[in-house]
Amino acid sequence: MLETLRRAVERHPEQRLAGYQADVGLQVNALYDVLRHDIGLAYVHSIISFNPDAAAFDQRVRLPTETLRQRSANCLDAALLVASLLEACSLHPALLLSRDHALVGWETHPRRGEWAWLETIVFLTSDFAEACDLGKRKAAFFRQRREQTGDATWQRLLSVKALRTQHHITPLE
Repeated sequence: MLETLRRAVERHPEQRLAGYQADVGLQVNALYDVLRHDIGLAYVHSIISFNPDAAAFDQRVRLPTETLRQRSANCLDAALLVASLLEACSLHPALLLSRDHALVGWETHPRRGEWAWLETIVFLTSDFAEACDLGKRKAAFFRQRREQTGDATWQRLLSVKALRTQHHITPLE
């Protein structure tokens, strides 16, 4: 993970990752470019479940270092990897889970509750601006479906900071 952050520093125009003390978009863009160009993170639809209940919705999730090593991820694996990298840069990431998809986001300014979203299955086919636009559109669609149907499974926002403080979920690596 630290090597990935170091590569992002090299790709950043100001050669630094400074959390909310600097332009957040440039930092996330640098991380995205490392995953796209240096690592070549590929989307692989691999929903592995070890639950004997065929009706259950679950899947095995790879640790960020495993995702980096294999250079492939499904949507949830990639969202967790990016969330881990954002948190390591002192940003506030979140996961946006829908019925069959996951996005990653970050609070654009601390404590304002404004989020930017990133689609993480398009590293090899889309640049950062396109991935952000796609993430924004999907997040809006998920929110709209939740509001229209009243079904919370369409959009669940999980702030990593809240998961850590309220639910005592600690980093896995």
